Order: sequence, then C-alpha cells, then structure tokens
Amino acid sequence: MATVYTDPNGDSTPMEWFIHTNPDNYYSNIDDGVRQPTVPSTDRVGTSSTVTEDATFDMATISVGTNVPNITVWIYAAAVAPPDAGVCWGSIYTSGQWSSFQDFGISENYMWLSISFQGSYTQSDIDALRIRLRRDYTPSASPNISVSALYAEITHGTEGGVGTNSFFFVS
Repeated sequence: MATVYTDPNGDSTPMEWFIHTNPDNYYSNIDDGVRQPTVPSTDRVGTSSTVTEDATFDMATISVGTNVPNITVWIYAAAVAPPDAGVCWGSIYTSGQWSSFQDFGISENYMWLSISFQGSYTQSDIDALRIRLRRDYTPSASPNISVSALYAEITHGTEGGVGTNSFFFVS
C-alpha cells in the first residue's frame, strides 16, 4: 500500500462559512499543501452565525487505481469565539453519495484533527471526491469554528500513477 495526499482545488455548494482572510475564494485559504504536524498559514475559513453551517470543497484529482481502502480527512482547526469545545463534523462524497458525518473532536486549541472512512473506493470515487465540513449549532454550546488547513490522505494499492493538479507524496 502507498499513501498520497490531495488538497482542495475548488469551492462547491453549499458554502455557508465565511472567509477570514483571502476574499477571492474559500479553498485557497485552506489549501496550503501543508501536512501535519507542520503548522499552516493563518489564512482560514470559519463560521459566524447561530445556525448549522456547511462548507463544501472539491478535491484535486490524483491517480490511485482501484484499490483504495481508506480516506482520512485532516483539518487544522479550533473552536473559537467563545473558546469552548464545539462540534465540527466531516463527510466525504464518493460513489454518488455523501457519507455519514463524523466528529473531528475539535477543541479551543488549534491542532491537527482527523477522521477516517474505510471502504472499497475506486479511481472514479477519488475523481469525484468532495469534502464537507459542518459546524453543528446548539444554542447552549456552539462556538464558531476556524479552519486553517484541509487535505485528504488516501491509502491505495501500488497500481496508481501520477497526480494531476495536486500536491502529492508517496510514502
């Protein structure tokens, strides 16, 4: 098995979060090509209202073949304003449908967090891969969420080839 990485390369819908820094587009604020444990730039996207909000990102295409048993989504994030543990969920789009949301376990300190999805993914799943982040609003304890980096770590068989329009590394 080998591991490759892919970064956001476009905004998708719904996009309900706001941009903290670079106003051109959302994905460029969290597409640093940075991998954990490195701390990314301070560009970020986040939430700011009193409703449940989603942010959806297209991911760059990479060649992985047909044997993909695991996709791990990484974010560098924190629950802010007020600083308290919040809920930040993640989901992936493959096989024409969204997966169930998983909790990143976000806290008030910026850190790398991940969620993993196991399955029998194919090249067409990776070609269509999108990632959705959700801040789940609850009036009693829902601080805003701030995300500075996002990428997907894809474990695959060795029949994959070269990436296109993405940062990728084979380990």
